Amino acid sequence: MILDQIVNKKKNQVVEAKNLYPLQKLKRALLTHKVSVRSLKSVLQNRESRPHLICEMKKSSPSEGMLKHRYVPQHLLRQFEKGGAAAVSILTEPHYFSGSIEHVRRLRPLSKIPILRKDFIIDEYQIYESRLIGADIILLIAAILTPAQMSDFLKLARTLGLEVLTEIHREDELQMVIDAGSDLIGINNRNLDTLQTDVNYAKQLLEKVPKNLLAVVESGISSHNDIQTYQERADGFLIGSTLMKSTNILEKLRELRGC
Repeated sequence: MILDQIVNKKKNQVVEAKNLYPLQKLKRALLTHKVSVRSLKSVLQNRESRPHLICEMKKSSPSEGMLKHRYVPQHLLRQFEKGGAAAVSILTEPHYFSGSIEHVRRLRPLSKIPILRKDFIIDEYQIYESRLIGADIILLIAAILTPAQMSDFLKLARTLGLEVLTEIHREDELQMVIDAGSDLIGINNRNLDTLQTDVNYAKQLLEKVPKNLLAVVESGISSHNDIQTYQERADGFLIGSTLMKSTNILEKLRELRGC
């Protein structure tokens, strides 16, 4: 399965990163790291400015191949901000999504909105790394973590000042992230094993997310009608491929927001 392939590749990548820049060196660097964290949760809690869109930049994906041939992160960020994005999600996985941690590092000084580092986090090293490169939020995917890892990684991220979006696709994963203490839950319409997307899938799980927790719908959102389907309960929407395939991102964002 593609998810297993990505995780196995990621394990090797983390080993290489540790050899190049050991964990203790990362921790020491963070002692003098003064960059503050910007809150996504506080934005999502503002119901008056809905819909809140987390706009994602990714050059390619396993499900759709090359999405953006002319991929200029700085330009995309400007378009997202002009279009009223609540936050920007940046893919940093290099082998399957053509991403890089350098995209986060370079955009941090330029960004006026919170940055979500989107990757397959399987090791505490990546959490320290995320804080150092300038991410405000990290993604933790329930499908690739044990309950103990989810709990430990959530605690570590919060200790470092990071917010965490926990991603689920099944009901048992919902209970897992709730038990771990998640307060920001992303429901993915895409099955990470088959890569198939059902834009209506998240409806079933949204009803089961406790009202005191924030919920984000991920994948498959391509129109304002899609957003209206979830608007009553969803606090935010993570949208990537739709924007990357658009020839006019500003116009697409206006359409998505119903402007």
